[in-house]
Amino acid sequence: SKFGLNGAQVRFELPENTQFAGTTGTNVTLQGDDVVLTLGHLDVGAVQTVEVPVIVPSSKHGHQVLFAHASLHSSAALPVESNPVITLVR
Repeated sequence: SKFGLNGAQVRFELPENTQFAGTTGTNVTLQGDDVVLTLGHLDVGAVQTVEVPVIVPSSKHGHQVLFAHASLHSSAALPVESNPVITLVR
C-alpha cells in the first residue's frame, strides 16, 4: 500500500469441511468460519506472511478440491482480497 495500515487484520475463510488446527489467542481468533489474524500496524511497503493450519478430515475422498481465500482489512482502507488458493486432496 502507498499508506501505512492501522488495525490490519487478515480474515481467512476456512474451506468447507475443514477445521482450524492452530491455537487461538490475543492475535488469532475464530469468528464463525473465519480465522482472524490481527497484525496491527503495517508500514508502507511492509510484507507480512501468515500461515493458517487446517485439518482435512480423513473422510475427505481422494481427488477432492479445496478452495480458500483470505482478505486484508484495516481501519484505514477498504478490504483487499487475496488470490484464490486451490488444493487437491489426494
